[in-house]
Amino acid sequence: MSSVSTGIGYTLPFECIAAPDVDPHKLAAQLNGYHLPGVRFQPITFKPLQAGTPAAEIVASWKAGNEAFRKARRKYLLY
Repeated sequence: MSSVSTGIGYTLPFECIAAPDVDPHKLAAQLNGYHLPGVRFQPITFKPLQAGTPAAEIVASWKAGNEAFRKARRKYLLY
């Protein structure tokens, strides 16, 4: 299963789309072929920072920061 990125978490959120099996040059050429007024498609490439770290390990790495945040926010909670 491949996933499609819409640029969220990248420097161009909602301004780019990407997927592992898409040829960016062919896609841009096809989309530009529609001659949409005021719209131009450019091919871009990027490689996501995928280190292969298991999700459980990533979530566990947030624990200390999460606990510190919850402790700091307590005095601001109304209920």
